[in-house]
Amino acid sequence: MEKFKGKMYPFWFDNCRLVWFPDPSWRNPLYHVYRSESPEGEFTRLTAIPIAATVYNDFTTQQASKYAHDVYCIEVIENGRVIGRSELIKNEKQLGTWHQLRATEINRREWLMLSRFMGVDCLLMKHVKYGKYQFRCSECWDSVNSIIRKDYCTTCYGTSYEKGFYSGIATKFQFVEPNKSDVITEEGRMEDASTTAWTIGYPELDIGDLILRLCDFRVFRIVSVQNTSILTTNVRQMVSVTHLPFTSVEYELFKREGVLVE
Repeated sequence: MEKFKGKMYPFWFDNCRLVWFPDPSWRNPLYHVYRSESPEGEFTRLTAIPIAATVYNDFTTQQASKYAHDVYCIEVIENGRVIGRSELIKNEKQLGTWHQLRATEINRREWLMLSRFMGVDCLLMKHVKYGKYQFRCSECWDSVNSIIRKDYCTTCYGTSYEKGFYSGIATKFQFVEPNKSDVITEEGRMEDASTTAWTIGYPELDIGDLILRLCDFRVFRIVSVQNTSILTTNVRQMVSVTHLPFTSVEYELFKREGVLVE
């Protein structure tokens, strides 16, 4: 089944209204509404029972940040059987055909460069957004003093929120090799751990996300994002990243994602 589409109308700090457009050939369809912070899931079902309306207001949304946006998905049910899901619905301008064709071509060409010449295999780990919907870590979080009691926690991976990061999204990045520098300070010798990288417009990158580079098993944290876009739709993303020390708990994410570290 070809995926049907919908639109999102956010009322900031209050609610989010979803409207979708079903196939007229469906007979008495019902719907479930799902929400996630990551386009690859995990998705949380918002409807307790299937609904018949093609409009839904999410009063539990917490879209307070201008950098982070929820994504929604509508599941359609007919005669008690799930027959498909909608395209992802998010707060983004819908491109017309002329612009969409060009945005697709830009991403196609840049992905060709990444996949054949420049890019290295990576996993993008979307950050659980600071308690937006998730619970505090049951292993290391001290709710009385509001501090983390355990530095090396494999339940939250240093974020203080359960899971810490959503499941990895396979993609490719081209990294700019950092300048080699060695600065002597009162604490000892310091090496620059910052560099830049770029990828195509999907998946959307946010500050605080991690990049797991699979060729040499290194972890980078995104500290800033600069997008190239067509009518607010991303077609290329340039990020500044910081290489995490090898003693960081985030390196345990390789094991969680089933990556064999040599």
